[in-house]
Amino acid sequence: MRSYDDWKNADMRCCFFRTQNKEAKRIGCEGFFERSTITHTFRRKKEFDEQLTEYCAGDYEKCPYYRVLEIEKYSEK
Repeated sequence: MRSYDDWKNADMRCCFFRTQNKEAKRIGCEGFFERSTITHTFRRKKEFDEQLTEYCAGDYEKCPYYRVLEIEKYSEK
């Protein structure tokens, strides 16, 4: 698995990805409200790296947060 040090913001495939902070182990995604960001904070670097690898830069459509945001904010009801 790639570590955080290998990732750049340009590597992120998810359209809801906004920012990342290696030192704080935080990932920022589009929020539910207009012009807002929600922050996911991880306790361990390994979990932070896994999120970036598996979802943000990988198969983002399987990310639990992506799926909730896609359904609740963008699906036509």
